[in-house]
Amino acid sequence: MKITDIIEAGGNITLSVSADDLHKFGRTLLKEAKAEFETVILAENEERFLSPAETAKMLDVDESTLWRWRKQEYLSPVRIGGKPRYRLSDIKKLLNREER
Repeated sequence: MKITDIIEAGGNITLSVSADDLHKFGRTLLKEAKAEFETVILAENEERFLSPAETAKMLDVDESTLWRWRKQEYLSPVRIGGKPRYRLSDIKKLLNREER
């Protein structure tokens, strides 16, 4: 039985673990953490595009403000299938700039 199986089973028990088993357990934890971290990074690196309504809601502004920002080149949409869409990465940059 693996240490992870014992932990997942729960219960209040005392174990005697060899150094080798502890080393394997540590490596298993590191592999799992690395896999989860890589999944999060890959998900964040995928670009998402939001509609004007979604963008306005996220920024707590009216859609007319988005139109004005586009004219001022403050926040510009891209056209996808002829429809304006805002890059989530651009919105995040804007929000981070405003926090400073």
